[in-house]
Amino acid sequence: LTAAHCVYERAAKDLSIQFAAKVISRYSGNFAPVERIIVHENYTPGGSYANDIALVKLYNGLVYDYVKVASVALPDPYFEVPQTEIGAAGVLLGWGLNAVGLGEKIVIT
Repeated sequence: LTAAHCVYERAAKDLSIQFAAKVISRYSGNFAPVERIIVHENYTPGGSYANDIALVKLYNGLVYDYVKVASVALPDPYFEVPQTEIGAAGVLLGWGLNAVGLGEKIVIT
């Protein structure tokens, strides 16, 4: 699961995912090739973030070892994120590079 703006109009053959890593690096870590990209049918590039979601299908599934690779634990269905003032800390859902080599992080809150 990823943001559509990260994979929109990209070829699956040109992508891989890095997993079980604490540092993003093209030179080290575990990588898995992408077989298919499925972007939400109502995603509009350059527009709002509405429908900015995509699925990335891997050629081979990842082997769960429940240490480095495991499913994401979902919160209780009635969990509520407390509303805070602008500028307050957010809840981190994911992160990645916005360009190779720049080291800038994109934080999705």
